[in-house]
Amino acid sequence: MKIIKWIGIILGIVIVFGAIGLQGFISWKNYKLKEEKQKTEQQEKIKGQQDENRKNSLLNVCLRLAETSYGRFWDSECKILGRGEDCFLPEYNADRADDYKQEEKDECYKRYR
Repeated sequence: MKIIKWIGIILGIVIVFGAIGLQGFISWKNYKLKEEKQKTEQQEKIKGQQDENRKNSLLNVCLRLAETSYGRFWDSECKILGRGEDCFLPEYNADRADDYKQEEKDECYKRYR
């Protein structure tokens, strides 16, 4: 009878420690999953910021190129009229140049926003 009692006590202790160990393992696993999720979210946030910075840089380059192209277009209009660079253009020619610049800028915004 004493042996059965001791077996029962030992079995009870094993079950209690097993449950505690299992609970500890589950807690540790949940902690690791949460940690991994936070790490992934942080990496995604950083990647999103990098993508946004890249797009902003490309947009700025595109806009500068639009301004440069506008200046060249303006000067070509001046040349066609037999005038020097950066001349005063008649309204029709100036409007054409301004429209050209706006189309170029719109294309930049469409592409990089």
